[in-house]
Amino acid sequence: MRERAADPGHVARTARENEEDGLDSALVVQSSSWPDPWLVATWALAAASRLRIAVAHSVGTTAPTVAARQPATLDGLSGGRAAAT
Repeated sequence: MRERAADPGHVARTARENEEDGLDSALVVQSSSWPDPWLVATWALAAASRLRIAVAHSVGTTAPTVAARQPATLDGLSGGRAAAT
């Protein structure tokens, strides 16, 4: 089975490469067997300066107030570069 651990170097490198390749946004998916998507998105946003990051939110996995507060907080901290889908 493939390891699902968060690799900070890979996340940062991928974010920078996406930005350098001219992409304006990227998607972080949510899965019960993968690292927390909001923390991965935060790390990617910190590594890039223009790239927007959207997190694919799965309804019913997080309390509604938390699900609203997470993207709003990250969007504010990143200067408007974060979203939930």
